[in-house]
Amino acid sequence: MSISTLIVQIYDNLIKLNDTEIIILFDKSKNIWLSLSQLLQALNYNSYRDEMKSINKIVSNEDISTYANIVKDNNKHKIKQKNVQPHMKMISEGGLYLLLNKSHKPLAIELKKQLYTKVLPSIRKSGQYKLNSNDKKMIKNLTKRIQLKSKEQQIHNKTKKQYNNLSGKGFIYILKVKTLQDGKEKQCYKIGYASNLNKRLATYKTGNPDVELVHQENVNCNKKQLEKCVLNLNILKRLRAKNEVICDSTLEEIKKEIEDCKKLITKYISTKADINI
Repeated sequence: MSISTLIVQIYDNLIKLNDTEIIILFDKSKNIWLSLSQLLQALNYNSYRDEMKSINKIVSNEDISTYANIVKDNNKHKIKQKNVQPHMKMISEGGLYLLLNKSHKPLAIELKKQLYTKVLPSIRKSGQYKLNSNDKKMIKNLTKRIQLKSKEQQIHNKTKKQYNNLSGKGFIYILKVKTLQDGKEKQCYKIGYASNLNKRLATYKTGNPDVELVHQENVNCNKKQLEKCVLNLNILKRLRAKNEVICDSTLEEIKKEIEDCKKLITKYISTKADINI
């Protein structure tokens, strides 16, 4: 297993050794911790309890902790794994090195060989571990995943306070989107309507993670009324196509037009109710 493969798997909070998945956690200092029982299973040790007696002799208490303690120590880390016991023993990266150094299991020897013949000599020689072309490609792809996930998290953090449940009846929304004009990046807006805004936002974010919800209005009307209202906005009539972005109006100007639209819908619903009485 290459070092880059290990790095990618570590990012996914699980590494797989010898067909055994090993849970990984990071403490608040960004140190790596691995599930000790799963690690021993991957290395083909038969008895966890018997091995723990030997491990306690070669690994200090500082290098052994529990799942609950590490998660508690790192407030930013969320528990994603299922069927995990809080008291699950975890071993630090330093403890792992000590364990590999003492182990005679084939996989432990292979991992130790990778560490001692490739990683550490490279670090001692140049101050860093030099990756081959395939390793670099894997790390580059991982970097893109991290950047995408970071953007999605930023969008989520910005919008989660604005809405908790956007599955009500009839939403008019404004999105802030990035576009290029004359070779320069510009912040523009897009108006839309949806009966379930959560689903609509999820669709947008799949193809454009930079999109940001900046305003929404819950309008209690049917889809046809909502569509007619939005498509008749003066601001949209100026566009060549209804799906174009709006770059020549401020957010406040767009919000004002939506308010006028809402008043028309309210008036229409009230008039219809009076007729039915």
